[in-house]
Amino acid sequence: MKKILLSMIAALLAISCANGSQDSVESESSSSCKSKIISGTYHTCGGLSLSGTVTTVAGDGTQGQVNGIGTNARIESPRGLTTDGDYLFWIDNSIPGDIRKMQISSNTVSDVFDASSSANPSRNIMYYDSALYVSGAHRIEKFTNILTASATKNIFAGSSASGYTDAIGASARFTGVGQVISNADASIFFVIETSNNLIRKIEVSSVNVTTFAGSQGSSSIVNGSVSNSRLDYAQFGVFLNNKMYFSDQDGNDTQFIRKVDLDTNTVSTLAGYDANNTSVDGTGTQAAFTEIASMTTDGKYLYIGDDNCVRKVDTDSAQVTTLVGDCSGQGYQDGSGTSVLFNTISGIVATNDALYVTDQNNKRIRKIQ
Repeated sequence: MKKILLSMIAALLAISCANGSQDSVESESSSSCKSKIISGTYHTCGGLSLSGTVTTVAGDGTQGQVNGIGTNARIESPRGLTTDGDYLFWIDNSIPGDIRKMQISSNTVSDVFDASSSANPSRNIMYYDSALYVSGAHRIEKFTNILTASATKNIFAGSSASGYTDAIGASARFTGVGQVISNADASIFFVIETSNNLIRKIEVSSVNVTTFAGSQGSSSIVNGSVSNSRLDYAQFGVFLNNKMYFSDQDGNDTQFIRKVDLDTNTVSTLAGYDANNTSVDGTGTQAAFTEIASMTTDGKYLYIGDDNCVRKVDTDSAQVTTLVGDCSGQGYQDGSGTSVLFNTISGIVATNDALYVTDQNNKRIRKIQ
C-alpha cells in the first residue's frame, strides 16, 4: 500500500512539473514579442498587414490651422509624424514650429503648442514618455503637457548657436539637427546631425552628448567602423532590432539607406544606387529612391516616404518595393496601390493597425491600411 501511495504521489508530482514547465514555455513564448512604441513608432509583432488602401483622415486641402474632426479641420504645412498610440503629433509649420495632434480614434485635430514667432525652425518630432522631442536647426527641444493646448517647452540639448561641441545638455553644440532616434529602452537618443555629417549620442539620464559616428565636416559615403565611417547628407532614421537605419545622400543627390549595427558598431549600406532621382524597385544596390523625406518601421519592415510614394523595405533581404503612390507623379487622390497620389510625403509613422503620413503640400493627414 505504501509503495502504491508513493507511486501515485510521484506521478502527481511529474504531472505538476510537466504542466509547470509547459506554462513556463507558453509564458516565455507569449512574452517573446510584445507590441510597443519605440522611438515614437509602433512596433507590432509580425508587422502590419496592409492592403495598400489610402484614405484622408484630416484636412480639406485648404491651408490654415482650424481645429475640428477629419476633413473639417485645416492643416498648415505638416511635417514629421510620431505617435503615443492614441494620438498623432506633427509639426504644422516648420517655421516657426507649431505642433498639433490628432486623436486616432476620432480623427479630432487640436493644438499642442503655438510657437508664434519665437520657436526653433523645426524638422522632426519624436514621442517618448509623455513628452515630444523636436529637432530644429541647432538644438533639440522637449515639450511636456502635450495633451493640452499649452504644452511647456524646454531646451533638451544644444542651443540657438551652431557649432560642434560634445558636452552636457544646453552646453552641447550642433549644426543642422535631423532625426532624433531612441534605442529600445530609450536610455540612449541618437541624433542625426545633417550639417556636421555626424551621428551624435545622448545619454538620456544625464543628457551627455558625445560623437558616435562620422567625422565632423567630412562629407562622403564611407562604410566601416563607426569611427571610420563617413556621412554625407544624412537626415532621417529609425531603430529596429538593435540596428539604426538612416537615409543619406551623396553629392549627386543619390539616395541611400544605410545601417548601423549597434552590436558591432559598424556602418554599411542597405539599399540605393544612382538612378537619376528615379524610384526603382529591386534588392539592395539594385533599388533606387527619388528623395527620402521620412522613415518609420512597424517592427518588421521599414517604410520610406520617398517623395510622392511609400516604399517598403525588408531589412533581411534588402528587397525594396513600392507600397502605394505614383513615385513619378504628384497630386491628390485616395484609392489603392499606384493609383494613389501624394504631394510630398514629409512624415510617416506606424500605429497598431495602419500607417499614417503627413502629405505636406496637400495639407492633409492620410491613412494607409
